[in-house]
Amino acid sequence: MAFYSVHKRDGAAAEQVIFVREGFSKGAFLLTVLWSLWHRMWLAAAILLAVSGAIALAGNLLGMNGNVTAVTGLAVNLIFGFEARDLQIRALIARGYAQIGLSHGNSLDEAEIRYFHGNGQQHTPPAPRLTVKPMSNPGAPDTLGIFGNV
Repeated sequence: MAFYSVHKRDGAAAEQVIFVREGFSKGAFLLTVLWSLWHRMWLAAAILLAVSGAIALAGNLLGMNGNVTAVTGLAVNLIFGFEARDLQIRALIARGYAQIGLSHGNSLDEAEIRYFHGNGQQHTPPAPRLTVKPMSNPGAPDTLGIFGNV
């Protein structure tokens, strides 16, 4: 079962939403730069390309074993695989999308069906509740006596 966050622009039709799967991205792990370009994350693609080039250049200049360079590149890919979905959500927010809900399913199609035909269930995250506790004696000093009458 996978969880998806649902994003939509203001004023867009209800059907024009984007579902982003939460969790590790195998595509981002295997094809870092291409995955970034596919999802229109230009800055991330440029940074990944620069980091990959820097790793290769440092390996050549410092005379490192090829295995060390490969493991370093693999570590960068692994980190990007874990962070790619969050970066994708940030890129969507920067383009004017807002998170309007959550859904889940074994596939994207199932998550879309659950979201659009949820039998009247609300799919937006609940608003946080603030509880204000009234002060029993507003004129009394605080317990420690160092913060004043706050």
